Formats: sequence, C-alpha cells, structure tokens
Amino acid sequence: MGIPAGAPKRGKFLMTMLRHEDLLALRDAVISADLGDSRAALLVGIDLRITAGLAIAPRTGDQALLDLDAFNRMQTLDGDTPPLVTWLRNAHALAAPRREASVFESALVRVCATMMPVQLGSVEPRADDGTSSPWWLGHVQSASGRRVFRALSDPKYDFRTVVGLAKAANLSEPEVKAVLMQHSGLVRETRNARQQPIFTLAPPLDDLMHRNTSGVHTGTIAGVDHTEALVRLAPDRKRHGNDT
Repeated sequence: MGIPAGAPKRGKFLMTMLRHEDLLALRDAVISADLGDSRAALLVGIDLRITAGLAIAPRTGDQALLDLDAFNRMQTLDGDTPPLVTWLRNAHALAAPRREASVFESALVRVCATMMPVQLGSVEPRADDGTSSPWWLGHVQSASGRRVFRALSDPKYDFRTVVGLAKAANLSEPEVKAVLMQHSGLVRETRNARQQPIFTLAPPLDDLMHRNTSGVHTGTIAGVDHTEALVRLAPDRKRHGNDT
C-alpha cells in the first residue's frame, strides 16, 4: 500500500540505508525487547501521511519488519528527518537500558553515517565576516557535523567524550558517533583513565603544513616533525574542567 493520493512525495528513492540482515536483526530486537505492542510509540514523530500508507501485518514481528523495510527505502519527506532515523531513535529510547538498545543504536549510527553530509541538517554557510575559518570547515559539510567539530574545537578541552560532545552539540550520542565515524580521518581517538574513548582534532597533513591549529606546531618548526605534534598531549588531560 502506498501513500494516499495527494500526499507529498517521499523524496528520492536512493540506495537503501540498511542491509536486509540488519532489518532482520532489528525485528528480532523488537521482539526480544518486548516492543511488539509499542508500534504507536515507535512511530511517534513520523509524518502521519507516511504512517497512513504503511502495510498492516497480523503479527508484531512481521509488522516491525514491514515498517522497517518501508522506511529503509525512503530517505526524506520534504527535507525532514528520514523516518528510519526517527524510528531508530524511538526504539533506542524505549529499549534502554536493556541490551537490545545497543542493536538500535548501532543501526542508527550506520544510518546517520550513510546519510551524511546532506540529510542530517542543512549545510551551513561559510563565515563571510572576514574572520578566519577553522581548518575543518572545508571538510565538514553537514550542520550536525559542524556542531560536533565546534565542540571538539572548544579550547577548554584537549580531548572530549561522546557524552560531552552530545551535550555540547545538542545531538544524540549515536549521531555524534556517526559524525566521528564519517570524519575519522579528521579526529584522533584514544582512551582516558576509565577506558572511555575520547577524541581530539587531528588536522590533515596539508592543513598542518599551512596553519597553526589548537597550538600545534606545523611543518618542522624547532626540528619537530608535524606528524609528532598530533600525539604531544597527554590523553587524559583536560585544560579546564571535566567533559562528562
């Protein structure tokens, strides 16, 4: 069953965001987390013009699979958040703190990474007020990505946790993880004393050769090679306060 006549277009039908085996794993997580009777809650935030056109199945597991398959084939409705992202956010929130929440979170991270840079927020314009732009601006195109990188650029911290980045960027933790995954070549990951993953900016070599960023020496100034500058800071040190 399709969207009723007169409903707006679903958006471009491009490649699916999740594999079929991912959808089956999500269906199993819905069943094991006892979310079969929570379909209305799982659909909260999804445009009614979309949910009205979804096929109906007699069994909850079948219904979850049909919903997921439909959402996996549509990316946007008038530029809004894709239904699959909304469904996964709801499922993650409803399943927590049960172990199935990690299944929904992993899928959300993969979907968000697939969607970047266009669908997760509009592209923000470059600064045109004459101020210098951060080195990463030309590499990070999505609005959500730029919020994460601004948080990473906060001079109060040498390294930041996913939780701290999510709070600073006003994003969910899966969305932050997706940004970090998508731009893994621009950040450096290590572990703090509690074995939590923590992140800092790691400018590409071309940027290091031409800019001074976050106090990092570029080139071979004072006989120090630029590749060594990336690992100078102690991994657990914060300049001010705690990032939690």
